[in-house]
Amino acid sequence: TYDGLEAIFRVFLVPRDTVVALGIAGLDRRYAELRSRFGFPDRTPEAALNTLGNLLRADGRASRRAQALDAYRENGRRFPLSANVYDSMGDGFRALGQREAAITCYGASVRTGRAFPDEGGVFTGSTIAPQSLAKMGVVARELDRPAWTPEAIPERVTAECLAGRAR
Repeated sequence: TYDGLEAIFRVFLVPRDTVVALGIAGLDRRYAELRSRFGFPDRTPEAALNTLGNLLRADGRASRRAQALDAYRENGRRFPLSANVYDSMGDGFRALGQREAAITCYGASVRTGRAFPDEGGVFTGSTIAPQSLAKMGVVARELDRPAWTPEAIPERVTAECLAGRAR
């Protein structure tokens, strides 16, 4: 039954209310412990770091929103072929009012999602790229600027997104 399966797999769950308290280093320790006990996962999952970033971004304090970018950036370093990490960084920059950097990251998400449509531990590139393209268009309109077309997104956007630089 569901309850039985839940009990068996509970050891693999990190409760949402402890994710922020653990932070990146704590999540890494938690998943290293699971790896030593069970042989998997091979690393902290993309979804765990994304959840950390999302919880920090949802916090009303600007300092927590800035910490969200650290989680998203680390996710980008570890999972560079996942379009979702760049989309999340775009959301993080947008939450901080850094709309130019948000456009850059949404562009990186579109570019990555189109290049690697089946990659991603949260959403596949083919799923997230159209959403990122729409977000990029919204933010570009807010700035009275044209958005890139998918074909015109420059290669440099991924590095610029991870560095927090605007387009």
